[in-house]
Amino acid sequence: MPQYVSPAELSQHLNMRPPLDVTQTEMLTRAIETASAQIDGLCGRTFVAVPETRYFTALTPTIVDVGYVTTITSIDLDTTGDYTYGTPLDPDDYFLTDPRGRRYLQLKNTAVETLPLGLNLIRIVALFGETTPPPDIKMATMLQAARLWKRKDAVFGEIAGEVGYMRIRDWFDMDAREILKNGGWIAPRRLVFA
Repeated sequence: MPQYVSPAELSQHLNMRPPLDVTQTEMLTRAIETASAQIDGLCGRTFVAVPETRYFTALTPTIVDVGYVTTITSIDLDTTGDYTYGTPLDPDDYFLTDPRGRRYLQLKNTAVETLPLGLNLIRIVALFGETTPPPDIKMATMLQAARLWKRKDAVFGEIAGEVGYMRIRDWFDMDAREILKNGGWIAPRRLVFA
């Protein structure tokens, strides 16, 4: 499972005094892994580089949206529609662009032939994702992991004390959600009226 912050970073954020014992480190690690997985689910992607083979459909005869790609190993095309991917693209035949800011990379074919336009006719073997998580992802992970860590003190989602009674309702930290939304990692919710 990805960990976007380390137990040492989270313990510093929580003002815990070192050295941490084994149990504390394990619990912090679980909170970090859970927070990282929640962020992945909320954003619909992971923020670590993973070597994978993915299949794509071209948007136009010259452009295919390849998402978050770090390093491309090979690109093969299926020009016959039988999913054999017998036509490799030479690295001189394409280049990567970033027309929408930091979020998406697109592949443009500079060769004479065009990209096949059928469903999943482009196979790309590459390292997908970032090499290190962006700073706003790290901060959102820190806030959500801290929330999960403190949850042990409020096992039913309720806290009572000198200031009164408080109930924790949302499953995800509001500040972490705003960081992700303002960073463009998640789309804002839209109200739909029937």
